[in-house]
Amino acid sequence: MYHCTSGSEQNSLTEERDELKRINLDLEAIGKHLTEERDDLKRTVKDYVSEQNSLTEERDELKRINLDLEAIGKNLTEERDDLKRTVKDYVSEQNSLTEERDELKRINLDLEAIGKHLTEERDDLKRTVKDYVSEQNSLTEERDELKRINLDLEAIGKNLTEERDDLKRTVKDYVSEQNSLTEERDELKRINLDLEAIGKNLTEERDDLKRTVKDYVSEQNSLTEERDELKRINLDLEASSKNLTEERDELKRTVKDVSEQNSLTEERDELKRINLDLEASGKNLTEERDDLKRTVKDYVSEQNSLTEERDELKRINLDLEAIGKNLTEERDELKRAVKDYVSEQNSLTEERDNLKRINLDLEAKLKMTVSQQNSLTEERDKLKRINLDMVATNKNLSEERDDLGRTLRAGGWKYFSGSLYTISSINKNWQASRDDCLQKGADLVIVNSQEEQKYITSFGERVWIGLTDRATEGRWKWVDGTPLTTSYWYRGEPNGNSKLDEDCAQIFPANVGEGWLDYHCSYTTNRWICEKRLP
Repeated sequence: MYHCTSGSEQNSLTEERDELKRINLDLEAIGKHLTEERDDLKRTVKDYVSEQNSLTEERDELKRINLDLEAIGKNLTEERDDLKRTVKDYVSEQNSLTEERDELKRINLDLEAIGKHLTEERDDLKRTVKDYVSEQNSLTEERDELKRINLDLEAIGKNLTEERDDLKRTVKDYVSEQNSLTEERDELKRINLDLEAIGKNLTEERDDLKRTVKDYVSEQNSLTEERDELKRINLDLEASSKNLTEERDELKRTVKDVSEQNSLTEERDELKRINLDLEASGKNLTEERDDLKRTVKDYVSEQNSLTEERDELKRINLDLEAIGKNLTEERDELKRAVKDYVSEQNSLTEERDNLKRINLDLEAKLKMTVSQQNSLTEERDKLKRINLDMVATNKNLSEERDDLGRTLRAGGWKYFSGSLYTISSINKNWQASRDDCLQKGADLVIVNSQEEQKYITSFGERVWIGLTDRATEGRWKWVDGTPLTTSYWYRGEPNGNSKLDEDCAQIFPANVGEGWLDYHCSYTTNRWICEKRLP
């Protein structure tokens, strides 16, 4: 009974010893983990110290930059005041030039009014001359239709050509002036494009500043997330410490229950001492961890303070940069204003000189215009005399035309495209028909074009025309001796029937087919058409 009980107790102590060994191993692992955590915290503290030094250097650098920006701002302010005084002087000088320019413009307007009045009077004379010339051209065309040649009217035509050339040169001058205005408009468009490019650059600079602000916000968010991560680490360490305390209490309760078996008891006591050492080591590590946490907390606090100071300096720096930028822009704006005033002053000076030259030119043109007016008046009187002569000539030509028309109508003649035509009322052979035409000072019709072909066929009769190959068979010639080049033969013609001696040409009317046929010259059932070419 005793041995059984002793064996049972020994097994219990063995199990307890094994349990204590496992606990010991766990405590060693926890101690190793705490040691690693301590080393990590030391490295973190080292990083915070390094970052603190960096922030301190950055703060000092920003202070130096602020001092430099304040000095630059002071210089820009003084430069701006100097430019304002310079602009004021230019404005005063510009006002003086503007008054002088306005006075010259008033004088110029008076001269332009006088020139305009003279120009209107000259234009009236030109229109009168143009009306006379138009009437003269009409009479010339009518006379040319009847006679074709008139040397006096050719001389007038030459004068009109010269006047037309003068007008062309005037139009060319207006075109040149229009091109100059177009170039000025293009220059203004280029200036507008430059202003748009400057606006675009300012917009890009504004966007860069917005991106810089966004980066600062992102950095602030990163610092906030790092702070939250440290808080979570602190909570984990507190939870681990609590677990260690509970394990220690459990070991104490376990060791208290063990009372038997000397070797196992000694071993148990040894394990207890080891456990106590581990607990002390764990406590020391915990205290050291807590000290490191406090140190980290202090560094975090100091870092936050430095970060806030750095951010404050950055804000001050940004404000100073903005002020410097505004002063620089104001200085540049004043420089541009001074440049514009100088340019405008030069422009006003040039405009004044141009107005003076224009006044001199207008005075010279005024004298020239008076001379031209006298010349135009003389030319108008001369044209009136010529017009009276032309009216008389026209009257004579009208009477001659009427007489000629009555003569032509009496002889049955009709006019078409520079020739007179008449168709016979009886039928004869080809040679007798030609003889009749020759007695009238004409000849059998010669067809030179498609239009004349259609005109001949419009008479509606089958007639002889002035075409024959009696001299050489197959070689057709017109009655004036010219060879046939353009023909309008009916299909299958000429067929050259030698038995009937088909050596003369006749033409079919429009209702038959508008073609030519070769036929025997003695055929006496055809009419004929005579043609008299006008000179």
